[in-house]
Amino acid sequence: MRARSPQGQVFSQRLNDGGLQFQHCKECQAIQYPPAEICRRCLSDELNWQSGAPSATVIACVAVHRSYAADFADGGPWWVASVSLDDGVVCYTHAIDYLPAGSSVHLVAIEDRLGDGVLGCVVSLDEQSALQAKFR
Repeated sequence: MRARSPQGQVFSQRLNDGGLQFQHCKECQAIQYPPAEICRRCLSDELNWQSGAPSATVIACVAVHRSYAADFADGGPWWVASVSLDDGVVCYTHAIDYLPAGSSVHLVAIEDRLGDGVLGCVVSLDEQSALQAKFR
């Protein structure tokens, strides 16, 4: 696992276990992404993890053609999409191929080549296994 905050480690492990869970504030219901110790909206420390497969809208999608990271040295290009959840939270996700801005997608949990749980996005949930296959 890569170095990250304690909350980031929990998020990655939950994704690695196949569950798509985000922190939610008990006070104002805001989703916390990336995970945090306190709510960014109301500063409450009452955060819990809730399951769900949120849908999102693609903001932009780019291809990474060359990476100096050993785990991404082969098999490219890698598609990365920025997506907006319904409540406005923006996440960066892996994608199978180019996704035009405005595309509706589903967030999914996948495991990267280092064994970390990361976010992916797919147009149809049947594409999750094809996206995961890119990281084997």
